[in-house]
Amino acid sequence: MACASVKETLIDRPQLQEKTRNARVLVLGGTGRVGGSTAVALSKLSSQLQIVVGCRNREKGAAMVDKLGKNSELAEVKH
Repeated sequence: MACASVKETLIDRPQLQEKTRNARVLVLGGTGRVGGSTAVALSKLSSQLQIVVGCRNREKGAAMVDKLGKNSELAEVKH
């Protein structure tokens, strides 16, 4: 049964089109509950996807960028 669940997971995983795999995505509110979850999900979807974490708090943003890895950057948003 474990093999079946692994196979289902691989089939159900969405695939990015070739032209969007190297895209750059801005996630506003990237340190909040929804934005942070979105940023993490996007980073797992494609290791080539560039994720820009938009937030108001530089320290929280830096922590999220560290969590996401090398294909992410911080964009501090002023209000």
